[in-house]
Amino acid sequence: MVLAARIAEIEKRDRPPEPGDDILLSVITDETNAAIDLRLVDADNDNEADNKLNALISNAFNIWKATAGNAYLRHDGKPFEMPGAAQMIFSDLGTISVEKSRGFSA
Repeated sequence: MVLAARIAEIEKRDRPPEPGDDILLSVITDETNAAIDLRLVDADNDNEADNKLNALISNAFNIWKATAGNAYLRHDGKPFEMPGAAQMIFSDLGTISVEKSRGFSA
């Protein structure tokens, strides 16, 4: 069901939600996930080459390729056995207000 239709159904309800009922928070969460990759809300969607998730993956892969041969030194001056840079990818999905409390958003 399209998100707007889900919201309309919620607004028509004349009683408190029961377990299993759609709620506005679920619609907003699905909307946020869909903005990243539609497959997060509907696995039957096709892979969109230019969505945010694929852009992230492409960028991480390009960094991995660019740094694969880099040698890094330990604090004692000896090189690490495995070359290449490490990457950490964070998602603060679901923590909208966290930027205000800590001054940045991961």
